[in-house]
Amino acid sequence: MKRLADAHWHAPRKWNADARRGARRHVVRVVGDVFEDRRDLDPSRINLWWLIRDTPHLDWQLVTTRPEKIARLLPEERRTELQANVRIEVAA
Repeated sequence: MKRLADAHWHAPRKWNADARRGARRHVVRVVGDVFEDRRDLDPSRINLWWLIRDTPHLDWQLVTTRPEKIARLLPEERRTELQANVRIEVAA
């Protein structure tokens, strides 16, 4: 997972506002593996969890090849239940 420019972090907030007003609901596919176990990715991962929490009118699809690391790398408050707008897809 690489760190994206700030514009990429702001776009979902606009899409969420649009969807809240009745526009098309977006699916946001996170292609970088959020569950790559590298400490240098923690700040980006934390930003992503906050962004997902703040955009309930978007559908988030997280793709991983590391399903065994999901429970450990999810934020503590998400370990028992994911938000309804989050789907995790395990890629082969």
